[in-house]
Amino acid sequence: MARTLDEVLTDALQLPEAEREALAEALTSSMEADPATRAAWLNEAQRRLDAMRSATDPGLAYDEFFAE
Repeated sequence: MARTLDEVLTDALQLPEAEREALAEALTSSMEADPATRAAWLNEAQRRLDAMRSATDPGLAYDEFFAE
């Protein structure tokens, strides 16, 4: 008998963070047809993360974001 999405999600959320990350990566990869687009988005996400971590781009506070 096939498991429901809710059952799979409940189990997945119990995994350690590294395994949830690997699962998310595998699921995302299974839906993407264009490797170049995927690579570009990964690079952009890494650039944004690096900017936030280095305080080059601290981003916006919740209130600031929704005030605009």
